[in-house]
Amino acid sequence: MDEAGKVALEYTKALYRHALKHVRDHISKNPGITSFQLIMILLACVPVLVAAPGLAAIGLGALGPSAGGAAAGYQAVHGTTAAFSLLQSAAMGGYGAAVVNGAVTGVTAVSGVVAGFLTRR
Repeated sequence: MDEAGKVALEYTKALYRHALKHVRDHISKNPGITSFQLIMILLACVPVLVAAPGLAAIGLGALGPSAGGAAAGYQAVHGTTAAFSLLQSAAMGGYGAAVVNGAVTGVTAVSGVVAGFLTRR
């Protein structure tokens, strides 16, 4: 390794040590917000952890609307609207899953950013 490579390697090692110290300090000073941030990162990466139970809670399942559920009541009154079709498709793993998962990812990302700003006030 030439001299420039050695200098770059030492700089990278020092930067890494500094970053780890900064992360440890942040976690020890802000355990609550750190937990929230980790949960938001998890939900942004795996939005189905929220989307699937949420859709099931309103009565949308992999086999269609659950009898007697809120979704079945909505469909009985309003018919099959575009939003209903999209959410049912998401519950069944169809084209709507990308839309719903994208919405969950967006909401969790915004929540994480807003929480970060609120804790600095």
